[in-house]
Amino acid sequence: MVFNWIKRKKNDLPKTLENHEFLDSILLSAKRPVNINEIQKSLEAKIEKVDFLINAEFVLRCLNKENLWQASAANLFVACLRSYCDFRGGSQQIRKTNLREGLNFGKKMITEIPDSRAIKSLVTYHHRNNDYLEAFGLLSILREDEWTKNKRKIIERSLPSYQKKKQTKNIAKSFNTSLLKHIGYENLSNTHHSAILLYGNIDMNVIDGSSIWLASIAEVLSECGLKVHFLLKHNISRSILIKKLKTREDIRLIEPKKFEVYGRGMNPNEASSVIEVLDGTYGGYNKIILRGMEVC
Repeated sequence: MVFNWIKRKKNDLPKTLENHEFLDSILLSAKRPVNINEIQKSLEAKIEKVDFLINAEFVLRCLNKENLWQASAANLFVACLRSYCDFRGGSQQIRKTNLREGLNFGKKMITEIPDSRAIKSLVTYHHRNNDYLEAFGLLSILREDEWTKNKRKIIERSLPSYQKKKQTKNIAKSFNTSLLKHIGYENLSNTHHSAILLYGNIDMNVIDGSSIWLASIAEVLSECGLKVHFLLKHNISRSILIKKLKTREDIRLIEPKKFEVYGRGMNPNEASSVIEVLDGTYGGYNKIILRGMEVC
């Protein structure tokens, strides 16, 4: 019975593949029920050949042109992709190269043979190769199921946006602790008058158009009867511009050293975290005025 099945399939095979070295794998791909592991095993001896992927592409395209062989092409594609990316022969460098080449092969062929098993395999291999954005993008084209839900949760933790959010949260927590060390925990129970927070990505120790402008804004807001919390990018080392602001009761100067930042200016990420901490500590600002697109 198996002989008759093989004979029938060989008769239907495209002429260009009748004597191809992939013939045994092709016929296994057409067998029902399909057994991907069995197909992979038939590919093991072929993988170490230099032209394996070239041969695989040729065979897959030949099969995929024929309606009767498209399902078999998809089975063989999945098996080729997994066999090559999971190849354990040779050195660690060879395995890494195989994984990278296998991903390129998969990326090229998935547009021609859009098989969900192959897409899931690509997600796994991209994740293994630390290509988190690629893996996450491929997940979006799969039908939602338990596998995709679980995989999405795992990959999200590795995405740059998640890491940045996690880092920002840790920075904010650290800054909050530092601020409370300076102002005292009892300050949290105090009722604070509404104020405006002012911050510019500008060094107020340097006298130029930008620093003069920012100092003037603080002064104008104070003259309008508003309380101003002026967050500085750098700790005060020259007080020429700041001197006049220090005498105003409605202006509170907040230096980075209250957040354990010394010897440098705050970067935009740190400034954003500090603003978040101050907003929470002082009961929410009426307005927050920022200068510097990086912080906004």
